[in-house]
Amino acid sequence: MRVLAGDSALWRSLAQERWPGCSAAHYGGDWHRLYRCRASLPADFVREADRYHALTLRASSGVVRLNSSSVRDGGAAAGASGSSCGAGPGSPSKANVYGFSAAPHCNMAGMLLEEAMQAVFTVGLALSAGANTAVRRGEAAAELARFREDAAWWLAHRPEVVVRFVRRACDALREYDMWGSGFSSWPDVPWRRSALQFVLDQPLGPDSGVCISVTDRLQREASSLDAAIRGLKGEACHLDVRRPQGVPRSHWWYFMDAAVH
Repeated sequence: MRVLAGDSALWRSLAQERWPGCSAAHYGGDWHRLYRCRASLPADFVREADRYHALTLRASSGVVRLNSSSVRDGGAAAGASGSSCGAGPGSPSKANVYGFSAAPHCNMAGMLLEEAMQAVFTVGLALSAGANTAVRRGEAAAELARFREDAAWWLAHRPEVVVRFVRRACDALREYDMWGSGFSSWPDVPWRRSALQFVLDQPLGPDSGVCISVTDRLQREASSLDAAIRGLKGEACHLDVRRPQGVPRSHWWYFMDAAVH
């Protein structure tokens, strides 16, 4: 029974049944260790960490699927400079909900990051809650190491996409409906700012392959966004938003209605 209980194939089957598509690569191929550690972690933390990793792998592969055609992100479809995206087969130039009104849908890295940062937000909330003893005991060490590697990839290889993610929050602050809901896009701002902060809180630097200039730039972008948010101080009564469980008090942008600045 002891030998059977230690069989890697058994734990791989159990792990993939519980967490479809998971890999034990960040556990050194040890499926038993993966299952033992993950079983004590919050389900949403594990699920969203896996989603973040899958989206990062998809972005790093360079090949994305657009309608009936495949293009290489940042390659021929984006031009030699990679600064803009030219319309190609299967890449309509219409506006889309991700803020790329002047660019065709082939800017898939930005779309993937939108979803990836939603996963970052959930992972960050799980870590900030502080109530889960398994996280404090270190069972999440391997998951956090992979999380940092994924964050480092985005900052090292797609920093301009991360900057655009932040600037879309600034753009949302300019949308004011004077006849109705006030700052109609405000609910989209706090979670973006928190997701960015969860990334900035990670020890990412040259040792992780991230240039200091990139982290410095993101800090400046975060400061600019903070200044824009603080500029709404007089409208705090109109900035009420549901605060998800686990939001740290230091994320003051979630407490604008309480006049916390």
